[in-house]
Amino acid sequence: MSPRSRLPVRHPVDVPSDPLAWRPMLAATLPRPQIVDDPVVEPLWSGRRVLAHVVQGAPLRLLDAAGTERAGEEADLAAAIVTAVAADDAVVDGILSIQPARGGVGAAILAQPRMSMKGLLLHRGADLEIERPASAEEAVLAFVAVDLLRVDGTTLLDLPLLERKRLLESVILPAERVRLSPVVQPPEDPWIASWQGGGLKGAILKGANSRYLPGEKTVEWRAVTRVAGRR
Repeated sequence: MSPRSRLPVRHPVDVPSDPLAWRPMLAATLPRPQIVDDPVVEPLWSGRRVLAHVVQGAPLRLLDAAGTERAGEEADLAAAIVTAVAADDAVVDGILSIQPARGGVGAAILAQPRMSMKGLLLHRGADLEIERPASAEEAVLAFVAVDLLRVDGTTLLDLPLLERKRLLESVILPAERVRLSPVVQPPEDPWIASWQGGGLKGAILKGANSRYLPGEKTVEWRAVTRVAGRR
């Protein structure tokens, strides 16, 4: 039997109509690593997954996987997120992490966070300079945007991942504490090695055409923390 398995994509019975009831989608944890069709590769950031609910002129709602409100814990960051969203309203999936902040582990990965529409997907062989900072003592919490679920009243859950990424790139105005996570092409092993050298856990493979299933665990995403052939 192959060490990998192909599994059908699970679809939720019902997606809540209220975006505040949505929760982050997660990669399924399986006994054998599943094959992700037509994957793209992102860094696997350490931190707390949240959905940022932005409505201009209203307080930010920042809800984690348990539905707990986190915006009040980081008032300055909440204000930075609202300022960085170039839309009247949006729901943005992201990670609260110290890694991309200035002086923090992983900062060099996002040293040039603004990606052009043409260059949204970095090609095989592209170079992302990784450097480990001398100290992370000055690191502050930042928001790394990874997906866009809704914008200006339009729900994007059924759009392919890369289309959502393209829209996300047009909506987020990166700043020191609000970043866009890079998206690159396989093979993933060189990226994993580089990102782990910068202090990150590894990579996450996502199907380029995958849809977003709030609160679900999807077999179209797979976290990878080990380079092939290494134990």
